[in-house]
Amino acid sequence: MAGRGQERKNVKVEIAISCINLVQRDRFARSVEPLCILYFKSRGTHQWKEVGRTERLLNTLSPEWSQTVVLDYYFEEKQLLKFSVFDWRKPSRDPLEQESLGSMECSLAEAIATKGQTFKRGLAPYRQHVGDMGIIGVYAEEHTGHKDTITFEYSGSNLDKKDLFSESDPFFTVSRINPDDSYTVVYRSDYIKDEPAPSWPPVTITSDKLCNGDWNRRLKVEIFDYDDSGEHDFIGEFYTDLDEMAEGEGFQIVTWDAINKEKRDKRAKKGEDYENSGTVILKSINIDRDTTFLDYIRGGLRFNFIVAVDFTKSNGMPNDPNSLHYLDRERLENPYTMAIRSVGDIVQDYDYDRRFLGLGFGGTVNGRVSHCFPLNGKSRDPYCQGIDGVINAYYDSLAHVPPADPTCYAPVIDYVRAMAERMQNGQDYLVLLIITDGGISGIIFFKVQIL
Repeated sequence: MAGRGQERKNVKVEIAISCINLVQRDRFARSVEPLCILYFKSRGTHQWKEVGRTERLLNTLSPEWSQTVVLDYYFEEKQLLKFSVFDWRKPSRDPLEQESLGSMECSLAEAIATKGQTFKRGLAPYRQHVGDMGIIGVYAEEHTGHKDTITFEYSGSNLDKKDLFSESDPFFTVSRINPDDSYTVVYRSDYIKDEPAPSWPPVTITSDKLCNGDWNRRLKVEIFDYDDSGEHDFIGEFYTDLDEMAEGEGFQIVTWDAINKEKRDKRAKKGEDYENSGTVILKSINIDRDTTFLDYIRGGLRFNFIVAVDFTKSNGMPNDPNSLHYLDRERLENPYTMAIRSVGDIVQDYDYDRRFLGLGFGGTVNGRVSHCFPLNGKSRDPYCQGIDGVINAYYDSLAHVPPADPTCYAPVIDYVRAMAERMQNGQDYLVLLIITDGGISGIIFFKVQIL
């Protein structure tokens, strides 16, 4: 949750989609032309909204679409996705006029948290067993945001002279190489007038902009002689990647030859030597790494969700309709179960085993007031299976644990702190949800650091 004065950080996630073993439902069709539409629905809404679609591929039952979809990602929200695959053969944009090949629903959190990176699930409806109508694969990766900020400086040496009566006015462009070998210009420098050995101003750029976060993604740097007409003369080029550039962080000198292939080939035909059209030196580079929550999830972080419920007398008796713990015969939702479910439905997709620790405080257990007891009554195994398991254990405790006083949850915090101190592998992250009606006493302040 963002603190006062802070804005919620906007993280975008890129969704890539593929399928294997689709089943052609129209037996008389000569080919299948699959296309996938992605629909989105957030918690509290009832209608699916189209947020993107892939291109249509020809004659394949195992499509790998190149068109991706970018979504805003919020950890604190339940974001639902539906992937609908169609055999798109009619000249219409309306999916209702196309042949459905199946669909799959999941949460965005499930796709992100998959440790194998590609989330796979069978398309529905299936004939006899899940997967017999095809499997859909969803690959999600962070797309934009200031993940790593790179600041670097280039200088040139002995760059070729392109003007008859003056030195060149050199500038450079940086392009990233796309999967289809096309180029996208990500930076263009200012030109330095009449200077064969320019020192260009520092460049500050994010790794998402530079290489979409892939340090091994190839980059092409081109040097030109500026011309007012816009017909800039090409001097030379070289290839690198962020991983190679990062070697300059340790004060290691990194240089590249600027190669003009046309000039090199002409000299080769004449039997003349060609070394380069100048050199480019990486004067300095600084990389400010900004690790996000997605990085931890991808790195194998184990999420542990803990719920602590206030059982004190100030909440009222469970049989009183005015009580926060009111429990009728049909076990309808009360304020405590609504709080557990609203938070738990979001967090449970990140929990690696979906076993949640349920605790209570301010109740009478075995004739004594307890400020930390298991909701399921099992001190040796206080974990509940799923959010429904936590709520059912809470219901059972209401029937067997009389309320007491005062409201004191310091023992609960101390219990969870001891858990955190025992987790020394750096792979566990604990979230404690305390639900209380207020009137707190016995507060303890402390700082926990997990190594």
